[in-house]
Amino acid sequence: MQYREILKEKLPEKEFALLPRSFDVIGDIAIIELPRELSKRTKAIGAAIMESLHNVKVVAVEQGA
Repeated sequence: MQYREILKEKLPEKEFALLPRSFDVIGDIAIIELPRELSKRTKAIGAAIMESLHNVKVVAVEQGA
């Protein structure tokens, strides 16, 4: 299951629309760039990424403009 599918029911439509469709994975680290509007949702987004990709141990968030 993709991380966006996990978050579909957990986020309002407006926030869900802001979710990136992709992110980088280097080894066991995922790096995702998020818009500022999602700064309060970083824990939920990180948890969803780790749930969808079992090899990921760390999610780093790059804050966008």
